[in-house]
Amino acid sequence: HRAHLFPLYLPCAVLGHALSHLATHSARRKAQGIAGRKTTKRGSINTKKLQTMQINENEWWDAAARLAKRLHQKQMDKAGFDYFEGHLSTVAKMGKTWQERVVGYLHDASEDTTHSVDEVITLLEKECNKSLSAAERATISTALTLLNHHSAPNRDYYIKAIAQNALATAVKLNDLTHNMDISRLPKPTSKDYARMERYKAEYTFLQNHGTHYK
Repeated sequence: HRAHLFPLYLPCAVLGHALSHLATHSARRKAQGIAGRKTTKRGSINTKKLQTMQINENEWWDAAARLAKRLHQKQMDKAGFDYFEGHLSTVAKMGKTWQERVVGYLHDASEDTTHSVDEVITLLEKECNKSLSAAERATISTALTLLNHHSAPNRDYYIKAIAQNALATAVKLNDLTHNMDISRLPKPTSKDYARMERYKAEYTFLQNHGTHYK
């Protein structure tokens, strides 16, 4: 405190200026402290929101995994492996967003079962014990519909329709990536190699002409 004392002989103007400087400096430090506390509090709130969002996203793709496993029970892939473990789980885990993972698990549900896309999404909500927002439901419904090849008149139309939607494109690229791994097949035939060539052409088309997230 001694450093803040001033000789009595200092001119009033000088003394007043010094005191004013000290007051301004003190106010600035106080304001910085309050701002710091506000920033810390805001950062804490944002962290909690992110954690909550992450938990919600995990719940959706966990529910999708359980549903897909149940819907595709006893189904096998072309390599002779359990369809859920051998294919759907692989495709879903390639997803970069929760929507890509959910659709990855469920992209064949309406194609390989008796359920419609709308029924599959309703089953997903029941499995998760939550409701999707109208926008989320529409996004997932559109992608699942496009990925069901029964909804297209032919394969060429099917791939071109998928290319118009970013979510469907992302999931189909993951699907094709796994399908193109011919090492999964113990004894590939000429028919398998021909199918691989088709997959590669479709993958290249979606990469070059598909709609992608920005």
